Amino acid sequence: MPAGVVAALIAVGLVGLNVWLLRANRKTPVPKGCENIKPDCEACCLSDCEVRHLYKESKVEKGK
Repeated sequence: MPAGVVAALIAVGLVGLNVWLLRANRKTPVPKGCENIKPDCEACCLSDCEVRHLYKESKVEKGK
């Protein structure tokens, strides 16, 4: 088989595996006690963290 065909088959296989794993992950139930986890952003020093940014925005919207 030519190298291009092998590379294409590997790429298609990896994309297919990724799609399947994402769908399987969505079907997995959330463990008990993990439904409403809040990030502990006081200990994290990453100022550009997207989770921290979204958490602070939601606190401002709620007025806390």
